[in-house]
Amino acid sequence: RHVIAGPWLGTAPDWEYDGQVDDNASGDAPADENGVVLLDWLGNPTTQLVPGEWAKIRVNVAAASPEGGRLYAWLDYNGDGLWGGSGTETQSGNAYAWNEQIADGLAIAAGGTATIDVFVPHQGIDPGTINARFRLIGETEYAVRKGLDANWTLPVGTIAHSGEVEDYVYTIVE
Repeated sequence: RHVIAGPWLGTAPDWEYDGQVDDNASGDAPADENGVVLLDWLGNPTTQLVPGEWAKIRVNVAAASPEGGRLYAWLDYNGDGLWGGSGTETQSGNAYAWNEQIADGLAIAAGGTATIDVFVPHQGIDPGTINARFRLIGETEYAVRKGLDANWTLPVGTIAHSGEVEDYVYTIVE
């Protein structure tokens, strides 16, 4: 949950009284979610993730935002709602690490774009829909919280006093 203040994702902030249907990020309002784009390996927008392949996620912070922010993001690959899975998968002799938290305080300036490369694991992942959550907080709030606790990080479901949350539903294909 976020208070509508500070930076926002996409072209304008979306506002919901209580922005979460549930803590599993089952999609809060797809029609106004426009700050995050999942890209296939050719750079085309998609909603599908392919196990054993890399995907790119492009995140935009609105130019009209009053400040830049810090991004926290998760893909709930295994659908358990815990947002903490991680591991290493070996393919053709190469080890690929993966983690359900795909961004942990990634700085993005107002009007800026960041691209996150993610490896989509095979192991323990079933085809079907998964939930994704993207949380952006303002640089000011981030600095205050880090000043109070250098190890602070934004959990998936707690309140933030600035920024925005966008939830997406993606599909793991076979």
